[in-house]
Order: sequence, then C-alpha cells, then structure tokens
Amino acid sequence: MIDLLKLLSPKFSIKLHLLKSKDLSCFDEFYEYTKTKTYNIIYALVRNQTITEDLLQDTYVKFLNNLESLKEDVNPVGYLTTIARNTALDYLKRNHREVYVDAYDNVDIYGGENDKYNLDINVFKIAKELLRPKEFEIVYLHLIEDLKFEDISKHINKPLGTVLWSYNNSIKKLRKEMKKYGIE
Repeated sequence: MIDLLKLLSPKFSIKLHLLKSKDLSCFDEFYEYTKTKTYNIIYALVRNQTITEDLLQDTYVKFLNNLESLKEDVNPVGYLTTIARNTALDYLKRNHREVYVDAYDNVDIYGGENDKYNLDINVFKIAKELLRPKEFEIVYLHLIEDLKFEDISKHINKPLGTVLWSYNNSIKKLRKEMKKYGIE
C-alpha cells in the first residue's frame, strides 16, 4: 500500500517538483511507491500479466510526458492512477476481439508458480471467470487494493450504493461458487 503521508510530505513535494523540472533522480522512489497500485489497477481491467506490464510502462511514460501540466494542488498518485485506468480502457477498446493466454492465469498448463503479488491464483481465476468485469474490478479494488467503497465509487464513477450492491452480490456469487470447489 502506498504511504500517503510520505507522498504528501514536504520532502516528497520537492521531489515532485524535481520530476516536473525533468530531473529524474527521484523517479525510482516515486515508482517504488506507486508501482503495485498502478499495476493492480491495470491488471484488474486487462487481466493479462504481460499486457499489464506493457501498459504499466506506457502509463509511466504518459505520466512523465504530461507532468508539466499537473497543477500543484492535484494529487500525483490520483493523476497516475487515472492515466493507468484510461490507458487500460483505451487498450481494451482497441483490442477487444483479441484473446490472449497468460501463463500467470494458466499455471496448470505452463507449470511453475508466480506469487509476484501474493494472490491465490485459483480463487483469483474463479473470480475472473465468474464475475462481470465491473464486478471483478470492484471486488479486486476492495479486497486486494484495500480501497474504501467511497474511493472505489469515485474511481469508477458509480454511485456508492451501486458499488456496495455490486460488491455484496459479487461476494455472494463467489461464496456459492467456492463451495462447489470445497473452498470456504
């Protein structure tokens, strides 16, 4: 999870100012603070590790290219996550007919184990197959990213009541499906 207090500290404001002036000496630190959250936002939408990594790179390039236009009162992490979400959505619009097979999602086919983001692959795979994309995104943002429902509501531009209803229905679906697999 990103340490928001650290991001809002005067020290970090100076670093953000350095980034704006094209001094990339502090970019590594900013990247370390934001990479997991940004990755997870993109992955929740595209559901493919390889494509997510490509889009993650595109997101940071767009962020750095547009950093000069960022106003002082705008949260840089919010700005970055908006770019990440829009980049993923643009990708989905362009490539909606293509089907990819991701080794991360098919451990049983390709072998090996990838615990890069400490997820239970089987439960995650079941959730992706069972839930609609918007339902999956809400569950993912709440359970994996630990976002509050209010923040999710703002992030996906849906009323809070709709987000809560969708989350609760999704959890009911998942519980019912997990019982079939003997997972409680």
